[in-house]
Amino acid sequence: MDIGSGKLRYGPRRTVADLAAEWLEAVRPNRKASTFSNYGWLMRAYVVPRIGPAPLDRLTPADVQKLCSELRRCGGQGGEPLSGTQVHNLHARTS
Repeated sequence: MDIGSGKLRYGPRRTVADLAAEWLEAVRPNRKASTFSNYGWLMRAYVVPRIGPAPLDRLTPADVQKLCSELRRCGGQGGEPLSGTQVHNLHARTS
């Protein structure tokens, strides 16, 4: 399909994990090594295991809210809850 003709052109189906990897590479040059490492850890520990396989074109604000709620309830090590501050910081660093 062609945008010039008013038709949407579809690309390859991308997932949240794909976007996370692209985002990490995009922010790498502008972050200290330790900050970049922390961002990668946050993605691998919290985001990708839970919503990584989700197609981007199907992700909704409700999905993100559900992720945040799950992290608050049992997202930490050993199923411990994360604090509201931890979840907020994760969201702020990765959005």
